[in-house]
Amino acid sequence: MHQPPFRLAVLVADQQPLLDLATVLPSIDAAVVVSLRSAAEAMTLQPGDADLILVLVDQADAMTFREVLLLRPHRVRLPVFVLYRTLNLSNLILACEHGINGHGLQSLESVDLCIGLTAVRRRSLYLCPTIFAALSTRFQQIIDDLSDTSERILSMVAAGASSKTIATLLSVSRRTAEYHVDRLSRTLGAQNRSELAAFWGRISGVEHRAQSIEPRTENREPENREPENREPRTENLRTENRELRTENWEIREPGNKALQRVEHSARCIDTSEC
Repeated sequence: MHQPPFRLAVLVADQQPLLDLATVLPSIDAAVVVSLRSAAEAMTLQPGDADLILVLVDQADAMTFREVLLLRPHRVRLPVFVLYRTLNLSNLILACEHGINGHGLQSLESVDLCIGLTAVRRRSLYLCPTIFAALSTRFQQIIDDLSDTSERILSMVAAGASSKTIATLLSVSRRTAEYHVDRLSRTLGAQNRSELAAFWGRISGVEHRAQSIEPRTENREPENREPENREPRTENLRTENRELRTENWEIREPGNKALQRVEHSARCIDTSEC
């Protein structure tokens, strides 16, 4: 099925772009409907003005890249596709954290550009093949650099272990365990324990749910569940009380008068009159 043409709002923040839009865009059925001069103009766009915002930027220019970071989802109403002149993984990850959808290089093929525009228009995350390969290599290097202790701590954090539990399992102090977790977070660029758990999930190839390795009591009875054999136990208590009260009356008041009081006491207990 033929897809509708791409209606682009273009922001060129690169003084010497490698991509010639006038040549490439017609070949992928795309057209520039809005030319932007700054990120502030991009924030004023409405969904009907264009399908997405295409940005050409040079990451070496810190000022222009900082302006690109302003195009985060809560500031612009359109998805954003950024084409970088050079690859800088740190800046790329920073842009992803700011919620920018598409990332590619200005040297990418027209087919990859078309695929990227289609994905970003649907508000999906897109990384061009070159960027994806570079991130995969970097990810593998991080895994190879992790020591056995770091991998063990990472697995315990993913299992939901507290600092106290990690300290106990490693036979170290709690402060030392917290130091290891903080250093691991800085190494992996994680902001919290949930991101550490997600990193461990990618390493192990499975999804780890946050579950505590602390011992828990299972198979507990529901609180509202009535205990079994309650009525027979009540009857036994009534019988014991009747016997005790009978003995007391017989000891304290011997004779027929005592027997009468015993019978009266027994009737009170059975009929719940006392």
